[in-house]
Amino acid sequence: MYQPREARAPLVSEMRLTLPPCVPGDGCGHTVLTPHSGTLTSKNYPGTYPNHTACEWRIQAAEGSSLLLAFGDMDIESSQRCASSFLLLSSPSNGPYCGNSNPTPLVMNSSSVTIWFNSTTHRSGRGFLLSYATSQHPDLISCLDKGTHYHQEQISVFCPAGCKGVAGDIWGNAKQGYRDTSVLCKAAIHAGVILDELGGQLTLSREKGITLYESAFANGLHSKSFTPPFPACDHALEAASFNASSSWHEVNAMGQYTPWTAEQAAFSAHGSSWAADPSSETEWLDIDLGGRKNITGIITKGSSDKYNFYVKSYQVFSKKDEWKNWKPYRSSSGQEETVFEGNADSLQEVSNAFIPPILARYLRIVPRSWNQRIALKVALQGCQVARLKTPRPYGERLRWGSCIIVLPSAWNNQASAGKQPLLPPLACPVLLSREQGRFR
Repeated sequence: MYQPREARAPLVSEMRLTLPPCVPGDGCGHTVLTPHSGTLTSKNYPGTYPNHTACEWRIQAAEGSSLLLAFGDMDIESSQRCASSFLLLSSPSNGPYCGNSNPTPLVMNSSSVTIWFNSTTHRSGRGFLLSYATSQHPDLISCLDKGTHYHQEQISVFCPAGCKGVAGDIWGNAKQGYRDTSVLCKAAIHAGVILDELGGQLTLSREKGITLYESAFANGLHSKSFTPPFPACDHALEAASFNASSSWHEVNAMGQYTPWTAEQAAFSAHGSSWAADPSSETEWLDIDLGGRKNITGIITKGSSDKYNFYVKSYQVFSKKDEWKNWKPYRSSSGQEETVFEGNADSLQEVSNAFIPPILARYLRIVPRSWNQRIALKVALQGCQVARLKTPRPYGERLRWGSCIIVLPSAWNNQASAGKQPLLPPLACPVLLSREQGRFR
């Protein structure tokens, strides 16, 4: 949480800075200015700001109010007394600023302020990112603030206008929540809790995370997907037995017999692979792991260098116990049955990951397309069930899975009416908006 302080005197009071003549505003970057809050950056931010540029911003709040300024980032190439490139506040005067340390938040005892940015020849530097709000919002944060920057179980913060156009990643979506490494204000815009052109107040709570944050496009922003790594859950799983719908029994011209039975599907089995006879979409290969396992991946291979048999695509079915029905593997969205891309020749190994992992004892592979004849060698990856049953495998200490959840307006209505709201069964933090007029 920011602890604002009174505006201080210029760092070098004796110094007089003269801005060189240039095209007005040729050093301006992302800029959103409103009477209540806003965000502004140097040109090209967070890339290197250009040489020999200048920009002037004039911020005007309502008469009688004061302004709070919060620096999200400062990386202006240092020079003696900031004589080369600098950021300067005037009316009232404050600065100049340069270097790579963020100045502390400032309370300006004025309803207006003029901000100057000037650059000369330099080699590096991102420039700066600055947000402001009226003093009615002492909990102003920067567009770059993340959930990981806070350790409290619950906080209330104010997001300035203009964060949508600032670089920063978000993971997750409004339905399931956002990972705590997301930038908070962009997550709130993505969720539809605040408007970028207005900003708004947020209340955030930290809770246990989830195993998969799915991406989504919402309110003009793309979020990313993220799966916390499960420690050591990629071991080779040993199969107790194999079974198949059919097996090819090869007899060559010399009368020699070669078995292509289900057991030959194991990578450890020498010689041929499993091959079906005949090849059709009703063929299958079953793997019994001898007990429930967390299955995180599969590796497939074709026949051998003698034949060019291989499976091009396949589906995966699973069940936890022998007496249960087979369930098709679906993507994380749960809408469609997944068809995995298999091999392109008979020699190379091809891997596919199960996201989310499969909890099962029995796995069935059903080929959907193949070259010449269905033939497979299969290896499964994963770990014992106990590994994933350990409390918080992605860890509160490491904060792998913390996230923020956006609750519907009905929840706010119940809370404001003094009723005990019914929380959805989601183990994620909560992001609420108190923006005027949105959830009344």
